[in-house]
Amino acid sequence: KVSVSKEGIIEIGVEDVDPKMAANIANAYVGQLDRMIMQLGTSAASSQRKFVSELLARTEGELRTAEDNLRQFQERNRAVLLGDMANSMRLPATRVPQVGLDLTRLTRNLRAQEAIYISLTQQLAQVKISEAQDIPVVQALDPAVPSIRPVKPKIKLNVALAGAVSFLVGILLSFFLDFIQRQRQQMASKLEG
Repeated sequence: KVSVSKEGIIEIGVEDVDPKMAANIANAYVGQLDRMIMQLGTSAASSQRKFVSELLARTEGELRTAEDNLRQFQERNRAVLLGDMANSMRLPATRVPQVGLDLTRLTRNLRAQEAIYISLTQQLAQVKISEAQDIPVVQALDPAVPSIRPVKPKIKLNVALAGAVSFLVGILLSFFLDFIQRQRQQMASKLEG
């Protein structure tokens, strides 16, 4: 028998011929419930950790791509600092604004990828912490122990029921025997008369 109280306490009762077996069965139910709750509780947190880890790996690849694009652009155009670009690159005056715009865009993309990467790294750390903290646990308040007295049969109840049934059967039997005796007397008086 399994029952849950208003406070959330689960009570497990097991009846068996062998009291030790009944205690072992009840304790096994508690152990299985604990394993199931741990598995279900960690599966949500672990799936969140897995999702953030995959997103972080993807973002790390995009960050490296952005870094490589900026490096290649700087090598191709000899652009390191936007302020010194016009002097150091010897570009035609018409190309300076375009190169500056491209450098600004690549730099902004790199900074955005870095910000996303840092944010995901922090989220991953938080998810790992919450995964470790949020593991639900079943705590056995009173572990099952073998019963000292047998739960069944209930001797006092059985004796009381047997006494009541015997009393009723005795009364019915006496009425029946009295009825039969009266019927015999009536038959005997009819035969004589």
